[in-house]
Amino acid sequence: MRDARAEFIEGLALVLAGSGLQRMAARVLGAVLSSETGSLTVPELTETLSVSPAAISGAGRSLIEAGFLIKSRNPGDRLDSYSLGSDHWYEAVISRNPVYPRLAAEFDRGVGAVGADTAAGRRLAETRDFFSFVAERTPALVAEWQAQRAARDERS
Repeated sequence: MRDARAEFIEGLALVLAGSGLQRMAARVLGAVLSSETGSLTVPELTETLSVSPAAISGAGRSLIEAGFLIKSRNPGDRLDSYSLGSDHWYEAVISRNPVYPRLAAEFDRGVGAVGADTAAGRRLAETRDFFSFVAERTPALVAEWQAQRAARDERS
């Protein structure tokens, strides 16, 4: 029987893969997130996920590029570790995510390509406006979350 942590990792991986993240990368992220230290070496990840070091390497590279994890090595240690960049890595990822403004710009280009007065142009404009809104609101949402977290921490 599988343990609860393994089930969590696989469940999270399915959700994240359904949202566009590569499945192995999602599994690695789930393993690191659910580790006690928030950091795992490649051998620890291969054992936890029952996969090859090469699979970990590829997944780790994509997570580093996306800003989810950092790769480090302790002084005197020969093993690389994948870890969360900070306690609030998710804020950094969402705050600096350039995809929303880029999507808005592409949808704006689409409006120009098909014409603003067409049914397609109106759909593309609506989608452009949504992503512009999300890009504009993201910093305020992160600030609101930080205030809520600070208030929660003060009560604890």
